[in-house]
Amino acid sequence: MQQSNSLEQRQTQRRGVFIGFASLIFMYWAAMAPLSYNTLLLQGSGFSSAEVGSIMAAFAAVGIIAPPIWGYIADRIRSASKTFILVFGIQAVVIASLPLFGGLKLGGFVLLALAMPLSNFVRNCSQNLLDAWTMQNTTRTGVPFGSVRLFGSLGWTVSCVGMSVLASMTDVSIAFYLAGIFSVIVCAMAMRLNRRFPSQDTTDVMEKAVESAKKLNPFRLFKNYYFVVLLGYVLLSQMMFNCTTTFMPYLLEHLEIDANFTGTVMGLRSLTEVPFLLLGGILLRRIELPKLMAGVGVLLAIEQICYNFVSTPITVILVVLIGGLASGLYFSTTIEYAFRLAPSGLASSAQTFLGMATAIGMICSSLLGGFMVDTFGVLSFYTTSGLIIFTGFVLYVLSFPFATKVLKKSIPEDLLRKG
Repeated sequence: MQQSNSLEQRQTQRRGVFIGFASLIFMYWAAMAPLSYNTLLLQGSGFSSAEVGSIMAAFAAVGIIAPPIWGYIADRIRSASKTFILVFGIQAVVIASLPLFGGLKLGGFVLLALAMPLSNFVRNCSQNLLDAWTMQNTTRTGVPFGSVRLFGSLGWTVSCVGMSVLASMTDVSIAFYLAGIFSVIVCAMAMRLNRRFPSQDTTDVMEKAVESAKKLNPFRLFKNYYFVVLLGYVLLSQMMFNCTTTFMPYLLEHLEIDANFTGTVMGLRSLTEVPFLLLGGILLRRIELPKLMAGVGVLLAIEQICYNFVSTPITVILVVLIGGLASGLYFSTTIEYAFRLAPSGLASSAQTFLGMATAIGMICSSLLGGFMVDTFGVLSFYTTSGLIIFTGFVLYVLSFPFATKVLKKSIPEDLLRKG
């Protein structure tokens, strides 16, 4: 009888984790949709492509500083969930204010050029905190992370497509105002979910981490060869996120397609993430993580190169869908990858360093993209991006035989473990 009650309690808890985090992630990504509209907002304020590239590079630079700070705070207070709520509460105000800065000038200087980068102190890092919080609870209850994360793709899709329609009827500012409202809803949902499924872990592993809290040093992660390799691979491969979102309006203009179509394209791209997110648990049980990670680079490189051959909205969508598949594979593997490599007490920092690596890639691709679009045209940038991503893939694959044969470092069993 007691076993029956215990089983029923576990099933109830699993349902609670699935429904709670799936709902939160859906709304979270709906609120994050204006990331696709950063370039359009800057264009509307009169910035050139080179200036947009520079501003987005500064945006990414702030993204380097913010994640480790918030991740360290989360590890110190032992709560990614409370830190997430704080960050997103600030974001609700910041993101809704961005269109207002586009109309403000100080001595001829458009304040949006400063406000846009500063907004990233609370924007992108929230994803890493939410991932860490979700991963703790899905791992504890046995809920596949991918089955929960796919609702983020759905939320992004619905929001992007809806905002694209509204932006074409009004202007791009509507996306940021709606995101502010959505962010408030996310905070309310997160506060309620935190009462039932807080991020604090009471297992022996966490208790040991608490005892050594004063010795926590997130940079200890850089002593792990395989974690450093992961960061380098993420840095090179995830440049595509920036070039797909930041420079997509320029590609559409090159093809004489309405730039507001960017939202729809990004929404459909997100929808294509779902298959791999659904299959993530199955793939992890059958294929080793390093092999799945290698597949991400292949798909991303193909996507970037194929932009040279698009000519119509349909062909743009078809190529973007390849990137969507890559993103689904990326989200269903990379977070798990970092989680397995992170030592006790540094799970949140490990996730935020992933965001940091992506931010460095964004700086490089923003500066490079702004220059190349102005000088050689947008297609040259996509070709270069594809070659860089492919280089990252090759280096990643070679890093394993180099580690085992030259450095004499065995591959961690957790990475090779299936399931």
